[in-house]
Amino acid sequence: MDFSSVFKDKNYLVTGATSGIGKQVAIDLLCLGANVVLAGRDESKFSDFAFDKDVFSGSSHLLCFNFTSAEKTHAWVKDLSKSFGPFDGCFHAAGVELIKSSRMLRDSDLDAVLSPSLYAALGLASGFASKNIANQSASLVFMLLLPHLLGSQECRYIRLLRLPFLVWLNLWLAS
Repeated sequence: MDFSSVFKDKNYLVTGATSGIGKQVAIDLLCLGANVVLAGRDESKFSDFAFDKDVFSGSSHLLCFNFTSAEKTHAWVKDLSKSFGPFDGCFHAAGVELIKSSRMLRDSDLDAVLSPSLYAALGLASGFASKNIANQSASLVFMLLLPHLLGSQECRYIRLLRLPFLVWLNLWLAS
């Protein structure tokens, strides 16, 4: 099935676009003809994007942004929509990986992980819920990259953090 007509000339925001899943999603969207705003924290990693304009039929815009708070992310999304929006979708893959025993975790570790994963997701959701930011049928995809910890028991606890967030986010967006 050819999906290019679904994505052609649509506007998407992809966070965490400098590596991993976010980078691959951005590349795929560009190949399908979408216009993509690629966002990441590390400006030096944007040099990895040696775009071959013959392969990508969509347009791309590379932006550096540090996803540290819901409020800053919300304001950033509103500003972006003035230049690139309204958006047809957002793929949030920004995150920090932390491999550490739960006994060694400190509040500063949790802040470093939760800022780009959880707080930024809340800012994106509230930004996209604002008027004129997203088209009526826009989609939000959150890859909530919570830390990967050593030990199966510890991983279960971290994965459990996602459930209350997703329930809260659905209720909040419905209100």
